Amino acid sequence: MKEDPLSQSIEIIKTSKRKDVVPLVRPLNAEFDIAIVITDVHIPFHSEHWLEKVLRQAYKLRLDNPNKRIALIIGGDFLDLSMFSQFGHNNKDSDAKKSIEDGAIVLRALYKLFDYIYMCAGNHDERFMKALNGHLGFDDLMKMLRSDIRGHIPDTHLLTTSRNFILCQDKTWAIVHPRNYSKIATTVPRKLAELHSMNVISGHTHHPPGYASTSNGLHVGLENGCIQDKSLVGYLKDMTLFPKHMFGFTILLKCNDGKTRFKQISEQDMNA
Repeated sequence: MKEDPLSQSIEIIKTSKRKDVVPLVRPLNAEFDIAIVITDVHIPFHSEHWLEKVLRQAYKLRLDNPNKRIALIIGGDFLDLSMFSQFGHNNKDSDAKKSIEDGAIVLRALYKLFDYIYMCAGNHDERFMKALNGHLGFDDLMKMLRSDIRGHIPDTHLLTTSRNFILCQDKTWAIVHPRNYSKIATTVPRKLAELHSMNVISGHTHHPPGYASTSNGLHVGLENGCIQDKSLVGYLKDMTLFPKHMFGFTILLKCNDGKTRFKQISEQDMNA
């Protein structure tokens, strides 16, 4: 009996999938008792003053909670990599190797006060991949970074992902470096929280720390501020409609009822 066209087509489809296709990277999950979330460090244009604030806050949390697992979550743009920017050199940095070495120095200092460090990719980190036409990516950049911290931070305590987000606390929270931008603060994280039905802490915008609830009141979207030295941001010195960048970070605390609550530290609080 002649095989029918449907059966023939199905058999062809079964042989069509390539064996070498790499599946999408699984999301990185972070579990902790306490976490400090920082975004947009932009090394080597980072603020030493605000990194010191992060360290002091971590030290206090460590003293107050000696038996708690304390994590640092870096939500993208740990490095600036302005030498690979399609927009030209807004900042004077032309040495990628030195930027990676600077990043390693900062990571070694931070790890002294944290049990684990989690990091996702941001758009500036991805400049590395784009400059090399995709031949090397974020994971390769992280390998270079790890080679400079070997012996200082165990590989199992520095967990990174090429995705632009990290899931936390049984997927009730997400730390994200979104592809989207809005000049109106909290717009992007609130919309992400609405879409994905979870609490969202967002980097990328450099808006002042703040939050907005979803329409059903079940989740919140938070702006996280930045750790970048604003005086070194070239395009902010031009005549621009970009909102002012604001320093800040977020603390996440797992409470006795199992829920995770947040506290934000902002430049506005420090100036009050």
